[in-house]
Amino acid sequence: MEKPGLSATDVGRPHGLNGRVTNRLLEALGVLEGRPGDWTLTEKGAALASTIQHDNGYGGYAYRGWETTYYDPQIVDEITPELIEQARNADIAHRAQKTLENAASREEAEAAFQDFQRKQAAESAPSEINWGKVALLMLGAVAVISGVVVVRRYGSSLKEKWESSSAKQHLASAKHRILGTTPTGEGAPGAAADEEEND
Repeated sequence: MEKPGLSATDVGRPHGLNGRVTNRLLEALGVLEGRPGDWTLTEKGAALASTIQHDNGYGGYAYRGWETTYYDPQIVDEITPELIEQARNADIAHRAQKTLENAASREEAEAAFQDFQRKQAAESAPSEINWGKVALLMLGAVAVISGVVVVRRYGSSLKEKWESSSAKQHLASAKHRILGTTPTGEGAPGAAADEEEND
């Protein structure tokens, strides 16, 4: 199938221009407008060019489409050395600007990363030790351990003394006085005194 005109590559190749510079040349000729990656035909370009849609023949998710623009061969007659130089300078200026933007973005990213690292280091740094709290925790631990040792060593003998002592009876008596009840049973304190009064 014969091409319906010149592709952008065909326009730039005789002058040693790559695709980027050729698009800048077409912009200088007044055929294209926009920016790299988003070029559109001007009114003049629409009169001198035709666009053909292509696809890969698949549908759905696998579908890929693109278009190719072909220019009228008479466009070559409008190309001058001055326009070629202008296109090259525009491409150099655009690449320099992109390089500066990328460098600034890298510097910003590096500064943000270093700031993140400083924050992480500050958060993970050990804080000052509150020795008062440490002393209280250790004192509490010693008290608990001592209590456990005493109960294990003397627990059974203390239980026997408690059960045989009058302390248990005094505790029951105090409970009855508080509740306003009378003790019952032989072991109740004051039970013998009540029996003597009744005789």
